[in-house]
Amino acid sequence: MLQSWATRAWSFISNPLNGRAATHHGTEHEGLPKTLPRCSSPQRPRPHTTEPAAWSFEFPRRCYDDEYDKIEPPGRSLQLVAIRDGSHRWHIRVVLEHGLGEASGLQARKKALMEFCGAIDFSALPLLDDTVTELFISASRNDTATRLVHSPFPDDHPFATKSGGVWVNIQEDPARVRYPSYIGTSARQIDISEVDTLEQISPAVYTARIESEGKQTYILKQVERLLYLPQDSQALKKELQVLEEAGGQGNIVRLIAAVVSRNPYGTTITSGQEAPRVLRGILLEQHPGGTLAEALETANVGAYLQRWGAQLCTAVAALHQHNVTHMDIKPSNMVLDKDKNLVLIDVGGAGGVTREWLSPKMQQILDPLSTNLRDRKENDTWAVGKVLCRMAEVREQTDEQQQHLGSVADKAMGDPRQASLSDIAADLTALQSTFHDLKPPSYWEPESLVISPGLFAAYRSSPGPSRFPCAFLSQSGNSHHAPVVELYSAPEPLPSTPTRYKIIKASVHMGLSILETPEGRQSLAGVAGAIADEGRSEQPPRRDIYKGSLKDMPAWINSFLTSIRFNFPAIYIHDEVGGEAEAQAQRLDWGDNTRL
Repeated sequence: MLQSWATRAWSFISNPLNGRAATHHGTEHEGLPKTLPRCSSPQRPRPHTTEPAAWSFEFPRRCYDDEYDKIEPPGRSLQLVAIRDGSHRWHIRVVLEHGLGEASGLQARKKALMEFCGAIDFSALPLLDDTVTELFISASRNDTATRLVHSPFPDDHPFATKSGGVWVNIQEDPARVRYPSYIGTSARQIDISEVDTLEQISPAVYTARIESEGKQTYILKQVERLLYLPQDSQALKKELQVLEEAGGQGNIVRLIAAVVSRNPYGTTITSGQEAPRVLRGILLEQHPGGTLAEALETANVGAYLQRWGAQLCTAVAALHQHNVTHMDIKPSNMVLDKDKNLVLIDVGGAGGVTREWLSPKMQQILDPLSTNLRDRKENDTWAVGKVLCRMAEVREQTDEQQQHLGSVADKAMGDPRQASLSDIAADLTALQSTFHDLKPPSYWEPESLVISPGLFAAYRSSPGPSRFPCAFLSQSGNSHHAPVVELYSAPEPLPSTPTRYKIIKASVHMGLSILETPEGRQSLAGVAGAIADEGRSEQPPRRDIYKGSLKDMPAWINSFLTSIRFNFPAIYIHDEVGGEAEAQAQRLDWGDNTRL
């Protein structure tokens, strides 16, 4: 008998498995003939015997835990998948009571537990379909335990019992990953097998690509994570619901697709089309500018602070319009797109909180996420104010700018608050116009337009301490509603062939438009004029605005700005690299026009 047991145990430990590997995991393959009934889930079925069937086993990567802390004191656990006849699979976690089956050394303990699993008579166990069954093995009996049937062990084996045997309690594994069921909505669906992960950004967050869509990269947020908690699944499901309603609106991150699959714990192996779908993750638009937290630690961001503040207010207000709160507003939950616009991320409102970014009232509450909608909205507004306070600490701004940012932050953080998010956004927009608007023409000395390779900034040519990455036009003498003119870098050498430009983007608050060539953004250092007349909509329509050569560009700008009734003193565009690049700059003559 001992020779027979040793032969079976060695077969369980060493023989490779001919079946398929577990989804998304490498496996340690062992084979052992066993008999196991199919059981309904999650109700415990009545055990019964069947004719002997062909069995195989899979062991996922990291299947063994030598200090399983879900029980007290910590024991040991082993995960496996039992496959019968190649058509039915049961996911199982075997958990050992502390002190049971002790052996010297981690590998010896793992081997002993795998041998123990190979000796279990699974046909006597009521396993659960379409989930993970936990088998808690102990040396003592309780009210719900039953005697575990297994083959005998040699006397020197760690699991050899002198008397009484071992007992098993069976339940659905409380530590399993919950995959929310997914019923198709308006969102695009992509099977997880079509998504390639590239690089991990944070727990359960990766850069990824869709196999059929080339090199375009996205952000993948998955359900699975190393330190998984059951609420993580609901948080991701909630974020999907929010993004389906509000994603891409008002500076909120845009949803690309829901990532789905058949249930990884499915017992009956069916085709992918027939199996019910579960949510495995969400795919989001990727923004390359890093987080706001990172930006605030770098140089040359002072000119963007008011714009970012207004965009943050717009994003949070858009969430509140859908009766959704964020509850974790902080600079690391905001990213910058390629045009340096702020985008709010992690918008599910159920993924946890950061205590230091909660309002004083919320910090006194054990579970802030359980509070009513009104209080959660107030907390979001307070957190926006704290972000504005953080922006006010940036050194690259005047004392007056810091005072204004601090003033609007106080309005958001007051108890009660003194302004709505929309009002604060309007204040910040007006604040940005006030600080960056050109003064009347008497403050300027007309210059020629200089275009050169490198990074550009427009700044006042007459006395004044500030240099800004953008210049503002005064419209009909109203300095508080002036649209933006922004400058972009040029290639080397400068293009001389006719180039076609299109308006491709416009911001709601500033009417900002960008000129782009067919060869890509930033093809020419030019003036990106805002299309803003008295009757314009918040989102100017896309249309061609320039066809011509670099040589003819000043005349076109002259005519264009005149047609939309702007007063425009000449701008001097300075290469931030300076020196040689500026000396080699190509000057474009504006003629005698000091006003267009």
